[in-house]
Amino acid sequence: MTYTHHVVNESLRLASVAPGMLRRAIKDIQVEGYTIPKGWTIMVVLAAVQLNPNTYKDPLAFDPSRWDNTGAIATAKNFIAFGGGLRSCAGAEFSRVLMPVFLHFLVAK
Repeated sequence: MTYTHHVVNESLRLASVAPGMLRRAIKDIQVEGYTIPKGWTIMVVLAAVQLNPNTYKDPLAFDPSRWDNTGAIATAKNFIAFGGGLRSCAGAEFSRVLMPVFLHFLVAK
C-alpha cells in the first residue's frame, strides 16, 4: 500500500480540495521585507505552496515516486493538503483511508 499512499499524496499535491486557507496574524510578521500587521487575515494559497518549483522538481508532473525518500519533516511546511497544526481538517484521516479504498475499487472493477 506504500505506492498507493504515494499516489494519494501526489493527487492531493496537484489538486487540493480547498483553494486556500484563511489565517489571522497573531503578531506582526516579516516576510521578504514586507510586514503583515497583527490582526490581518492571511490567505495561504495551497497551489502556490505545493506547486513551487523550488520545492518540487517538475511540479506539474504527476510523479508518485517523488514521495519515496521524503520524510515527514521535509513535507511539514510544503505539503498542506488538509491544513496544518491545530487547525487541521477534521476529516483528514478519514479521507486518507477513503481515497486508497476508492482507488482499489476503481482499478479492480
